[in-house]
Amino acid sequence: MYPRRLTVFAGAAVFATLLATSASAAKKAPAPAPAPAPAPAANGDLTIGNTVLDTDDTDAAEREIRRELHSAFIQIVRTGDTVVVSLGDILFKVDSSEVSSEGAAAAKALAAVLVKRKRPTLEVNGYTDTAGSTAHNQALSESRANALAQILETNGVDAARVTAQGFGETHLAVETGDGVKEVKNRRVEIVIHFHPKKKVGPAGPKKGLAKKP
Repeated sequence: MYPRRLTVFAGAAVFATLLATSASAAKKAPAPAPAPAPAPAANGDLTIGNTVLDTDDTDAAEREIRRELHSAFIQIVRTGDTVVVSLGDILFKVDSSEVSSEGAAAAKALAAVLVKRKRPTLEVNGYTDTAGSTAHNQALSESRANALAQILETNGVDAARVTAQGFGETHLAVETGDGVKEVKNRRVEIVIHFHPKKKVGPAGPKKGLAKKP
């Protein structure tokens, strides 16, 4: 009877030793490595392992633009994958292409959104009111477009993605007669063309001539 009890005690001691060894090993085991952080790819996307996240999603970009450029003198209109940001009212003084401090701040905020997205292309379009001659207004509108484009490029937007052009006193925001100094017509519109990646589905069977038996 006594030897049997000793065997039971010995088995319990061995089991306790195994538990202690497992607990000690668990404490010494290294913590699992954290998941890799998103890394920028050459095309401006974010990659996690082999997964590519499209940062040019137009919905997300529009939301960020509206959040960063919330102002009474900024109008934002989206059509499909194109977002138009119109800067007006207090952007320019009469017969001037010098960008106001508010306009420069808005352009800088927009640049911060766009530098994270490498595929959008931009048209920076300048306009004037009807004061002054047609030729003068054309040159002035070009200067205004170039002034805004310069701010975008200075703040990181690749110049190769930006096209600046002037439209003079055409395409008035507010229709007026000739010689009218209308503040809403002294503006720049930044047309942003997003180019989301085309979603490619699984490859289907190749079509071809059936092999002869």
